[in-house]
Amino acid sequence: MGRRVVGRIILAAVTVLATATAVQASGDAERGVPAPEAAGPVRILLHGDSVTQGSAGDWTWRHRLWKHLVASGEQVDFVGPRDDLRDGSRAYADPGFDRDHAARWGMSGGALDHSVTALMAYTPDVIVDGLGVNDLRTSTPETVVARAVERVELARAVDPDVDVVLWRLPQTWRPGVAAYDDLVAQAVAALDTPRSRVVLADVATGFDRARDTFDSLHPSPTGEVKIAAAVADALASLGVGTPYPRPLVTPVNGPTLVPRLTSARVDAVGTLQVGWTVPQGATGAWVELRDVVRNGPWRRVASATTLTTATGSATVPALVAGRRYELRVRALKGTVASDRTSRAAAVVVPPPGRVAALRADRRGSMARLAWTPVPRARGYEVWRRAAGTWRRVAQTQAVRLTVKQGRRTARYRVRATGDAPGAWSVTRTVSGRAGLTRG
Repeated sequence: MGRRVVGRIILAAVTVLATATAVQASGDAERGVPAPEAAGPVRILLHGDSVTQGSAGDWTWRHRLWKHLVASGEQVDFVGPRDDLRDGSRAYADPGFDRDHAARWGMSGGALDHSVTALMAYTPDVIVDGLGVNDLRTSTPETVVARAVERVELARAVDPDVDVVLWRLPQTWRPGVAAYDDLVAQAVAALDTPRSRVVLADVATGFDRARDTFDSLHPSPTGEVKIAAAVADALASLGVGTPYPRPLVTPVNGPTLVPRLTSARVDAVGTLQVGWTVPQGATGAWVELRDVVRNGPWRRVASATTLTTATGSATVPALVAGRRYELRVRALKGTVASDRTSRAAAVVVPPPGRVAALRADRRGSMARLAWTPVPRARGYEVWRRAAGTWRRVAQTQAVRLTVKQGRRTARYRVRATGDAPGAWSVTRTVSGRAGLTRG
């Protein structure tokens, strides 16, 4: 490890020994021997691109590294010119950590925001350099590695004792990354010296495209943990902190982005109309629904790929007329859904419409009824009034029915059913004499 990191460790040890040997310390004071200065925190510069900066709703791997280092008892100070997320956002999932860094969305080693010499004004003891994936879009792996080597040499020109951590890039499925990772490992071995250590953070091994990113490039929460763990292991090899504990703890998935549900209703033809406000950093939303009457599970009723704007609608043909549902919206970041949702809103599907064009006539001792189908009806109830009392005489899913009437005159009406019934049809009277029907 670099001399300054070693010096801090030695100074810390000397301070403890001096405190434990009060008599000796008193004698030194009488002889005018100055007491050692207290060891300060290890200053770490995190230099990188969007993977290091993060965007709204992220914890970031910086957060996870900071928490680990503090838990391990290490005193560290992250340094750099920025403390934000993409586009200046400060909507961290948890802002309670040292957020200073030198990373920006889209930055490459070939077009730095600040020269290495300028960044050395922050007097880092260790530089963690995660640049490279953006360079590979336009440059060969050899060129990108040469830029990384140049950054190390420029830092050493200002501070010959500085330590550096370089990465094996995790996006091994992208063109040029696998070749870069092999070359940067060779470069690290050649650059490493006893005075100025250069070590490799193996971010690539075990990094899964589907699970550890939300868009095939930027880390999801599990990806953040894997990056933080690899960097922590590299720092531990320099004497800073301890290796990251294994097995890795699986974090809560998804961004901490919560959309706001602004409207929710079902129209007369069964179309679910939804309005929401998507928070900064979200790229879409899922609409989820549950059947309150049957205490059913939440189910997604609209695909993320169709919901990329701030408002939207979805047609849900399986809704039961007259039934009560709950609706909520879940934000997405790329392919990763947040574990947090909007507040649930109740929606009641309108009952089925009124039965239209009821027809009734008599054939012998039977009454024949027919009517027009009602959209979203689960069935129909047929009621008859004879001798002054209405009674249900049939429940059917058909739109034609023949019932025994006898010789008495009777009145008939029909209504569609769902969880709640629809309005009654007009009433038709079938005479006790054959062939006579009136409204």
